[in-house]
Amino acid sequence: WGLSADAQLKMRGQQTGINWHKHQESYLQYLLEGLRQRSKPVMELFRVWDAELFPDTESSLGVAGVVKDGELDAALDALRSADFEEED
Repeated sequence: WGLSADAQLKMRGQQTGINWHKHQESYLQYLLEGLRQRSKPVMELFRVWDAELFPDTESSLGVAGVVKDGELDAALDALRSADFEEED
């Protein structure tokens, strides 16, 4: 969105007509499925993010952290069960 012609982030871009909500849902599903399957590209992406954003945490996927059995599934289930409000 940031590089698009749309001046504001809305569910559907006023200038481009792009359904940003649908794009976000697609990216989220890709990341969630990649985490669940421990896809190498997705796990590496999260390791990089964690190393940069949470360098000293014990529960990150980054260099310092080790994910315990069940933690990832619990976190993914919590994300799936969250109610995301749709913006008009």
